[in-house]
Amino acid sequence: MKDIFKLLEDNFHKSGNPLGVRISPSWAAELGIDYGGKRILFTGLSYQLMPFTISALNILEKGKAVSILGKLSKLGLSRLIPKKETDSFYNALRAAYKLLKQSGIDFGFLYEKEPYDGALFYDFGMDWLVDENEARIKKIFEENNVKEVLTISPHSYFMLKNVYDLDIEVRHILELVDLPRVNRILHEPCILARKTDFAEKFREKFQKLAILPKRSGKLTSCCGGPVELIYPELSRAICINRAKELEEEAEIRNVKGKITESTVGFITACPICLMNFLRCGFEVEDYLTVSVREGKFAGGS
Repeated sequence: MKDIFKLLEDNFHKSGNPLGVRISPSWAAELGIDYGGKRILFTGLSYQLMPFTISALNILEKGKAVSILGKLSKLGLSRLIPKKETDSFYNALRAAYKLLKQSGIDFGFLYEKEPYDGALFYDFGMDWLVDENEARIKKIFEENNVKEVLTISPHSYFMLKNVYDLDIEVRHILELVDLPRVNRILHEPCILARKTDFAEKFREKFQKLAILPKRSGKLTSCCGGPVELIYPELSRAICINRAKELEEEAEIRNVKGKITESTVGFITACPICLMNFLRCGFEVEDYLTVSVREGKFAGGS
């Protein structure tokens, strides 16, 4: 465990993120998002780091030493990432952009200067790195005159809203857009349901968006995160248990929209949950991606 913590810390000091990888902002450039501004879209690198996380977990689950993972971080974890899994995360970012734009909301993006949200450090109790990351975020926001942040990851929302002491307005995309009803079972992000003062309003949005399973809200079952980097096998077991719950309930409720002939597709509202379900072999999509593809939507408040 000490080895993985040391690797995460070393990576953060060298590259600004716990996996030590280079995150390309090319998806934002392709969409033509302006640089900076008082209101920015903040991803916290949450979606972008998940394909690399899948590769890292595959290495650890094969019994490879943490030192091997460290070397591969430098050489290029991206070479080990299946394109389908990469698309799953970047399609969610593109969908967030479309939803915000079609709701008439203007915003910029910090591109290479966008900082990591620090969620993994918080989850692992690495308080000294949480403090370092808070100072880093403050500096970057001040240098770029950021006054309002639009988040899409529940962990980014929680960190900026509830953990860090930042003099900015923090909003989640669900506060800003209305999403179409989709005939899917939704796995809610437990961090929003249990740890934020906005939980009930999020829940109302989720109830309008999709079908909630019996174990939802504050009783939502875990996806297996954030222990995957420490106990990948345990994380996989937890993930499989939750996914089977969702699939069985979808079958009982005769939910349409199968992604394959044999597997009922369900949706998530968290990049970590999406990552865990994908790496365990389940057919799952992000709710933002599905919302853009399957329905018309109107502007939010």
